[in-house]
Amino acid sequence: LAFEHATLLYRALFDVDEDGDGDSSSLERRLRDFEAKRLPRCRSISRDQSIRSSLSYKVNYVDIPRWNPLYEEWIWAGPDAPPEPPVRESEVFGNLLKLI
Repeated sequence: LAFEHATLLYRALFDVDEDGDGDSSSLERRLRDFEAKRLPRCRSISRDQSIRSSLSYKVNYVDIPRWNPLYEEWIWAGPDAPPEPPVRESEVFGNLLKLI
């Protein structure tokens, strides 16, 4: 995720936008846009890994579902992925979420 952050932060700060201005409100807007793009992705990946870690102590490792193919594709899309994941946790983990 750090390399994605760096890539997208660079794009946010140095890509010229429509108005081309460089005032502080433009910088603040760019940073807020960066945050809005990154936060959903970071939350989803972090939560996915936390769920998998918790489940590994409660169920047999082979019973933990693999990533949904759409989610895996979203993960590997890196900085070009949309902010929101394509599937919800409940669609991947189902009833296993009750164990957490």
